[in-house]
Amino acid sequence: MANSGNIWDVIHLFEKLQDENPSFQYSLKKNEIGKPEAVAWATAEMRRDLIRFGDSMFIDMRKTAVNNLGWNYCGPTIKDGDMKVRVVAECLCYVEDMNMYTWLLRQLEIFEPQYGLNQTRFLFADSLVTDTLLVKLGITESCTLRGDYYHLLNEDWPQFFGDHLWFGQLQPLLEKMITGDVNDWENCYLQARRIVHCNNNHYEYLEGIYKNPFVSVTFTRSEIWEKNNT
Repeated sequence: MANSGNIWDVIHLFEKLQDENPSFQYSLKKNEIGKPEAVAWATAEMRRDLIRFGDSMFIDMRKTAVNNLGWNYCGPTIKDGDMKVRVVAECLCYVEDMNMYTWLLRQLEIFEPQYGLNQTRFLFADSLVTDTLLVKLGITESCTLRGDYYHLLNEDWPQFFGDHLWFGQLQPLLEKMITGDVNDWENCYLQARRIVHCNNNHYEYLEGIYKNPFVSVTFTRSEIWEKNNT
């Protein structure tokens, strides 16, 4: 892809857009030999939304089949005052990994100088993203990483436990476990443990879920309340 002319056509378009409208911002990531690895951009509206609602952010990437360039697409999102999803930047990149997420999120500060990554207190992502991202960005003290509800319940957990066990028994328990109150967290975990206790892999995986509040919407609700009232 980096060898083709398509990405350069995109960059030339962005150069033209920026000449016509200086509020439009874009950034290009190149590898050590100068070939493009990613391009990110943001409009003035995206930047305004980032300033106003960037305290909680959601990140994920769509795979290559969804665009003509054949690259991954990422659009970090927030929710505005009306609980509508708003995109605060967009990116096309050749690979989804921690380094690429790090580069993209750092571009947000470049696109909008009034925004700082330490303003984002909660970051929601799938299981590919770990606390290593917070370390790379230098925001371990100011930001909390939490699991993305959709990916946990529709991709990660069904794939690991298998359709029969997941849809037959575990889905309602783990869904209530991560969306209910603290008592639901404990009680549903104990019920799920009885179901998987004969399978060491399943048992250890469930233990990992229980011991890792990363997955829990319950803990996030209480954390948001605490951070908004301190």
